[in-house]
Amino acid sequence: MLLPLETRTGTSDTLQEIGHVHRQLNDPTAAISCYKESINILSEAYGYMDERVGDIYLSLGHAKRDKKLTTEAVQSYVKALNIQKDAHASEHPKLAAPLRSLGVINFQIGNLDEAVHCLNEYVRIKEKNKQIEAMEYILTLEILGDIYRAKGNNEEADKYWSMALQIFLRNNEFIAQHPGLGQSLSNRLSNNSADEGTGLLQGFMNGITRGLSEEVQGGGRPLPSNEEANVIQQYIFME
Repeated sequence: MLLPLETRTGTSDTLQEIGHVHRQLNDPTAAISCYKESINILSEAYGYMDERVGDIYLSLGHAKRDKKLTTEAVQSYVKALNIQKDAHASEHPKLAAPLRSLGVINFQIGNLDEAVHCLNEYVRIKEKNKQIEAMEYILTLEILGDIYRAKGNNEEADKYWSMALQIFLRNNEFIAQHPGLGQSLSNRLSNNSADEGTGLLQGFMNGITRGLSEEVQGGGRPLPSNEEANVIQQYIFME
Protein backbone atom coordinates (compact mmCIF):
# COMPACT_ATOMS: atom_id res chain seq x y z
CA MET A 1 0.00 0.00 0.00
CA LEU A 2 1.39 3.37 -1.05
CA LEU A 3 1.53 5.85 1.81
CA PRO A 4 -0.11 9.29 1.40
CA LEU A 5 2.07 11.95 -0.20
CA GLU A 6 2.23 14.05 2.97
CA THR A 7 3.37 11.04 4.97
CA ARG A 8 6.15 10.24 2.51
CA THR A 9 7.26 13.87 2.47
CA GLY A 10 7.31 13.94 6.26
CA THR A 11 9.39 10.76 6.34
CA SER A 12 11.85 12.30 3.90
CA ASP A 13 12.13 15.45 6.03
CA THR A 14 12.77 13.36 9.13
CA LEU A 15 15.48 11.38 7.38
CA GLN A 16 17.17 14.62 6.36
CA GLU A 17 17.17 15.87 9.94
CA ILE A 18 18.58 12.56 11.19
CA GLY A 19 21.25 12.82 8.52
CA HIS A 20 22.18 16.31 9.74
CA VAL A 21 22.50 14.97 13.29
CA HIS A 22 24.77 12.15 12.12
CA ARG A 23 27.00 14.71 10.39
CA GLN A 24 27.21 16.76 13.57
CA LEU A 25 28.18 13.58 15.41
CA ASN A 26 30.95 12.94 12.83
CA ASP A 27 29.24 9.89 11.35
CA PRO A 28 29.12 10.65 7.61
CA THR A 29 28.41 7.03 6.68
CA ALA A 30 25.10 7.05 8.57
CA ALA A 31 24.34 10.52 7.19
CA ILE A 32 24.88 9.35 3.62
CA SER A 33 22.47 6.46 4.17
CA CYS A 34 19.77 8.82 5.47
CA TYR A 35 20.21 11.30 2.65
CA LYS A 36 20.07 8.60 -0.02
CA GLU A 37 16.86 7.16 1.41
CA SER A 38 15.35 10.64 1.59
CA ILE A 39 16.27 11.25 -2.05
CA ASN A 40 14.63 7.99 -3.09
CA ILE A 41 11.40 8.88 -1.29
CA LEU A 42 11.17 12.39 -2.72
CA SER A 43 12.16 11.30 -6.23
CA GLU A 44 9.41 8.70 -6.22
CA ALA A 45 6.88 11.22 -4.95
CA TYR A 46 7.78 14.33 -6.97
CA GLY A 47 10.34 13.31 -9.61
CA TYR A 48 14.11 13.25 -9.46
CA MET A 49 14.38 16.87 -10.73
CA ASP A 50 12.30 18.37 -7.92
CA GLU A 51 14.18 21.19 -6.19
CA ARG A 52 13.77 19.49 -2.81
CA VAL A 53 15.76 16.58 -4.19
CA GLY A 54 18.44 19.11 -5.16
CA ASP A 55 18.57 20.35 -1.56
CA ILE A 56 19.28 16.83 -0.30
CA TYR A 57 21.95 16.23 -2.94
CA LEU A 58 23.75 19.26 -1.51
CA SER A 59 23.70 17.71 1.96
CA LEU A 60 24.76 14.37 0.48
CA GLY A 61 27.74 16.09 -1.11
CA HIS A 62 28.75 17.54 2.25
CA ALA A 63 28.58 14.12 3.91
CA LYS A 64 30.63 12.54 1.13
CA ARG A 65 33.19 15.32 1.47
CA ASP A 66 33.31 14.63 5.22
CA LYS A 67 34.16 11.01 4.36
CA LYS A 68 36.81 12.22 1.88
CA LEU A 69 34.90 10.75 -1.07
CA THR A 70 35.87 13.77 -3.14
CA THR A 71 34.82 12.55 -6.59
CA GLU A 72 31.43 11.43 -5.30
CA ALA A 73 30.99 14.72 -3.44
CA VAL A 74 31.59 16.65 -6.67
CA GLN A 75 29.01 14.48 -8.44
CA SER A 76 26.44 15.21 -5.73
CA TYR A 77 27.12 18.96 -5.89
CA VAL A 78 26.78 18.91 -9.68
CA LYS A 79 23.45 17.09 -9.38
CA ALA A 80 22.28 19.63 -6.81
CA LEU A 81 23.26 22.51 -9.08
CA ASN A 82 21.70 21.01 -12.21
CA ILE A 83 18.40 20.38 -10.43
CA GLN A 84 18.27 23.95 -9.14
CA LYS A 85 19.16 25.28 -12.60
CA ASP A 86 16.29 23.27 -14.05
CA ALA A 87 13.87 24.63 -11.44
CA HIS A 88 14.97 28.27 -11.28
CA ALA A 89 16.33 31.22 -13.22
CA SER A 90 20.09 31.69 -13.43
CA GLU A 91 20.14 34.32 -10.66
CA HIS A 92 17.93 32.48 -8.17
CA PRO A 93 19.40 32.19 -4.65
CA LYS A 94 18.97 28.39 -4.63
CA LEU A 95 21.85 28.10 -7.11
CA ALA A 96 24.28 29.80 -4.76
CA ALA A 97 25.07 27.07 -2.22
CA PRO A 98 25.95 24.29 -4.69
CA LEU A 99 28.09 26.75 -6.67
CA ARG A 100 29.97 27.71 -3.52
CA SER A 101 30.49 24.09 -2.49
CA LEU A 102 31.71 23.19 -5.98
CA GLY A 103 34.07 26.13 -5.90
CA VAL A 104 35.65 25.16 -2.61
CA ILE A 105 35.98 21.47 -3.39
CA ASN A 106 37.51 22.27 -6.79
CA PHE A 107 40.10 24.34 -4.98
CA GLN A 108 40.75 21.36 -2.72
CA ILE A 109 41.54 19.12 -5.69
CA GLY A 110 43.59 21.76 -7.49
CA ASN A 111 41.12 22.85 -10.19
CA LEU A 112 41.73 26.53 -9.61
CA ASP A 113 40.08 27.85 -12.77
CA GLU A 114 36.86 25.92 -12.11
CA ALA A 115 36.95 27.03 -8.48
CA VAL A 116 37.19 30.68 -9.51
CA HIS A 117 34.34 30.28 -12.01
CA CYS A 118 31.98 28.67 -9.48
CA LEU A 119 32.78 31.06 -6.65
CA ASN A 120 32.46 34.15 -8.85
CA GLU A 121 29.05 32.86 -9.98
CA TYR A 122 28.11 32.51 -6.32
CA VAL A 123 29.23 36.10 -5.68
CA ARG A 124 27.25 37.34 -8.69
CA ILE A 125 24.06 35.66 -7.49
CA LYS A 126 24.44 36.91 -3.94
CA GLU A 127 25.09 40.47 -5.12
CA LYS A 128 22.11 40.35 -7.47
CA ASN A 129 19.85 39.25 -4.61
CA LYS A 130 21.38 41.73 -2.14
CA GLN A 131 22.50 38.92 0.18
CA ILE A 132 26.06 40.00 0.88
CA GLU A 133 25.78 40.84 4.59
CA ALA A 134 26.35 37.22 5.60
CA MET A 135 29.25 35.25 7.00
CA GLU A 136 29.19 32.68 4.20
CA TYR A 137 29.57 35.51 1.66
CA ILE A 138 32.52 36.94 3.58
CA LEU A 139 34.18 33.53 3.71
CA THR A 140 33.66 33.03 -0.01
CA LEU A 141 35.37 36.34 -0.75
CA GLU A 142 38.22 35.29 1.52
CA ILE A 143 38.54 31.96 -0.28
CA LEU A 144 38.55 33.70 -3.66
CA GLY A 145 41.36 35.90 -2.42
CA ASP A 146 43.25 32.82 -1.29
CA ILE A 147 42.81 31.19 -4.69
CA TYR A 148 44.01 34.28 -6.56
CA ARG A 149 47.00 34.41 -4.22
CA ALA A 150 47.72 30.74 -5.02
CA LYS A 151 47.57 31.68 -8.71
CA GLY A 152 50.05 34.51 -8.12
CA ASN A 153 47.56 37.35 -8.71
CA ASN A 154 48.16 39.56 -5.65
CA GLU A 155 46.03 42.42 -6.98
CA GLU A 156 42.89 40.29 -7.28
CA ALA A 157 43.64 38.65 -3.94
CA ASP A 158 43.80 42.05 -2.23
CA LYS A 159 40.53 43.08 -3.90
CA TYR A 160 38.58 40.14 -2.53
CA TRP A 161 40.17 40.24 0.91
CA SER A 162 39.40 43.97 1.15
CA MET A 163 35.77 43.40 0.19
CA ALA A 164 35.50 40.64 2.79
CA LEU A 165 37.04 42.77 5.53
CA GLN A 166 34.80 45.77 4.79
CA ILE A 167 31.65 43.67 5.12
CA PHE A 168 32.99 41.94 8.23
CA LEU A 169 33.73 45.25 9.98
CA ARG A 170 30.21 46.54 9.32
CA ASN A 171 28.72 43.82 11.51
CA ASN A 172 29.35 44.05 15.24
CA GLU A 173 27.97 40.55 15.76
CA PHE A 174 30.56 39.07 13.41
CA ILE A 175 33.32 41.01 15.15
CA ALA A 176 32.22 39.74 18.56
CA GLN A 177 31.71 36.12 17.51
CA HIS A 178 34.67 35.64 15.17
CA PRO A 179 37.45 38.11 16.01
CA GLY A 180 40.06 35.75 14.60
CA LEU A 181 38.55 36.03 11.13
CA GLY A 182 38.87 39.81 11.06
CA GLN A 183 42.47 39.55 12.21
CA SER A 184 43.17 36.92 9.58
CA LEU A 185 41.83 39.15 6.80
CA SER A 186 43.84 42.10 8.09
CA ASN A 187 46.98 39.97 8.18
CA ARG A 188 46.43 38.87 4.59
CA LEU A 189 46.22 42.45 3.40
CA SER A 190 49.25 43.50 5.45
CA ASN A 191 51.39 40.51 4.56
CA ASN A 192 50.51 39.53 1.01
CA SER A 193 53.59 37.35 0.65
CA ALA A 194 54.33 33.79 -0.35
CA ASP A 195 54.36 32.69 3.28
CA GLU A 196 51.08 34.31 4.32
CA GLY A 197 48.82 34.27 1.29
CA THR A 198 46.61 31.22 1.77
CA GLY A 199 47.10 30.43 5.42
CA LEU A 200 43.57 30.01 6.76
CA LEU A 201 42.00 28.00 3.99
CA GLN A 202 45.12 25.99 3.28
CA GLY A 203 45.37 25.06 6.93
CA PHE A 204 41.70 24.12 7.08
CA MET A 205 42.28 21.70 4.23
CA ASN A 206 45.48 20.32 5.69
CA GLY A 207 44.15 16.82 6.24
CA ILE A 208 42.91 16.35 2.69
CA THR A 209 45.57 18.00 0.53
CA ARG A 210 47.62 14.95 -0.46
CA GLY A 211 46.13 14.97 -3.94
CA LEU A 212 46.55 18.68 -4.57
CA SER A 213 48.95 20.08 -7.12
CA GLU A 214 52.12 21.81 -5.97
CA GLU A 215 50.59 25.06 -7.13
CA VAL A 216 47.95 24.79 -4.42
CA GLN A 217 49.91 23.11 -1.65
CA GLY A 218 52.61 25.72 -1.12
CA GLY A 219 54.51 24.53 1.97
CA GLY A 220 55.27 26.48 5.10
CA ARG A 221 52.03 28.42 5.45
CA PRO A 222 50.62 28.87 8.96
CA LEU A 223 47.73 26.71 10.13
CA PRO A 224 44.52 28.45 11.25
CA SER A 225 43.28 28.45 14.80
CA ASN A 226 40.59 25.92 15.68
CA GLU A 227 38.11 28.80 15.80
CA GLU A 228 38.89 29.88 12.23
CA ALA A 229 38.65 26.35 10.86
CA ASN A 230 35.36 25.78 12.68
CA VAL A 231 33.90 28.97 11.17
CA ILE A 232 34.65 27.73 7.65
CA GLN A 233 33.23 24.27 8.35
CA GLN A 234 30.08 25.76 9.91
CA TYR A 235 29.23 28.19 7.13
CA ILE A 236 30.55 26.50 3.99
CA PHE A 237 29.56 22.87 4.45
CA MET A 238 26.62 22.83 6.87
CA GLU A 239 23.57 23.94 4.86
